[in-house]
Amino acid sequence: MKKISFSIIVFSTSVAHAACQLPNTVEGKDFVMAVSNLYSPNNPMAGNVYKMEFHSDGTYNYRILNNGNYYSERYKYQRVGSSIGIISSEEMFGSTHAKWRCCINRI
Repeated sequence: MKKISFSIIVFSTSVAHAACQLPNTVEGKDFVMAVSNLYSPNNPMAGNVYKMEFHSDGTYNYRILNNGNYYSERYKYQRVGSSIGIISSEEMFGSTHAKWRCCINRI
């Protein structure tokens, strides 16, 4: 099982509330993310940039902006306090089962 690490590089508009708190949900939010090779240089997804869309039914879709490939799977979002959130998912990466987590921090 491989783990894929994501780093957030840009939030969509309106992700944080005026009081600089993360939202209770990511439903209806779009993110642009980059896979960092700092944690796992041999990660085959390292260097890819994604646009991810999160839906109210617990699914997300993402398009790899580098090559246009499109994927969809289920996610779970958990807000940890007012300034940290974690999005986690499991998906098939080819024939390999992959787990990933994305940590969101307010800045």
